[in-house]
Amino acid sequence: MNTYDQLNNRTSKRMRIYAHLSRINKKYNLKSLYIPPISMEIFPTNICNSSCKFCAFHERKGEHLDNNIFESVVESCIEMGVKSVTISGGGEPTLHQYLPIAINKLVTHGIQVGLITNGVHFSEELEKTINKCSWVRVSLLAGNADQYCRYMKFNREQFDKVIGNLSRLADSKQNMILGTTMMLSSEYGDYNSIIEYLDVVSKLKVDQVFFTEMLDDFGEFKMNKDYYRSIIDSVIQHAEKRNIVTNIRKFTQVESQPYIDKVPNEKCSIIEKNLIGLVVPDGRVFSCLGQYTAIDNDRSLGNVNDQDLTKIYNPANLNEKNQLICENVCSYCKNASTRMELDRYFCSKKVKKVNDPHHMFI
Repeated sequence: MNTYDQLNNRTSKRMRIYAHLSRINKKYNLKSLYIPPISMEIFPTNICNSSCKFCAFHERKGEHLDNNIFESVVESCIEMGVKSVTISGGGEPTLHQYLPIAINKLVTHGIQVGLITNGVHFSEELEKTINKCSWVRVSLLAGNADQYCRYMKFNREQFDKVIGNLSRLADSKQNMILGTTMMLSSEYGDYNSIIEYLDVVSKLKVDQVFFTEMLDDFGEFKMNKDYYRSIIDSVIQHAEKRNIVTNIRKFTQVESQPYIDKVPNEKCSIIEKNLIGLVVPDGRVFSCLGQYTAIDNDRSLGNVNDQDLTKIYNPANLNEKNQLICENVCSYCKNASTRMELDRYFCSKKVKKVNDPHHMFI
């Protein structure tokens, strides 16, 4: 099956839990050495070569995982049997000098790796390493240089560089799935802009396009999603002719907030089961992105600058920390649909089909 068919026929991301039921149903006790997450996300640095005006991490303090700490985190992921690692962050991960070594080590030990990058800081060595990832997503936020530069605070030379890097990556890729992200905004987000973007990335042999929205200062999307619902079929048809799969149908859905409103006082099953984890540049470890972005208090499980990741995931430590942090559903939940499906499974015990090339990434 080719890449397009794999992506086009895959089940929803929420169904990935059904590929991990043995881990989800496993009972751990205080004698267990650790309770390993299925998926880890690592933010290796807050240093960035861009100054995107919309970035949630624009007030960076320049934190950076030391090479030996990054190495320790990778070794712990290998030891614990983590299934996948996504490397992204509030900064640009390709600026971290340990990144190629980290990817090589993880892949060598059978751990699938995903990378989110702005695609500017590529070298020949790094490109060879990136090709070992299961998937790579490049933030080519617009299909023309003028709009791209307004978004990224870059110049035309850097836009051309990203286009060139994407082209070489596509030409050399084997099993890696290549995606890009388009930023929809009031100034660049109508049907014609989307068509322009799809035409550009199709020439670069991109497999997948993710649409995301630019939020205003109040964290809300200014544009009417009813408009996007009205153009879904035309966009999908245009993309299909170019062998590109998009997330536009999911982009227009609104399902997580009603769920959050419905169960404000129930424990989070994802946190309870410790299915995902996050290491950020200052070394703190969190149960998920929502816990990291919470502003009421520090919800970290520990810090890899002070202790090994395996110790942080010790059952005794997790039990103590999770009792404090998972009583309520987060106001922002990146994994709301997965949690909904997980709760459905616990209620019904009905196993559903999963068909997804990225099923290792919860």
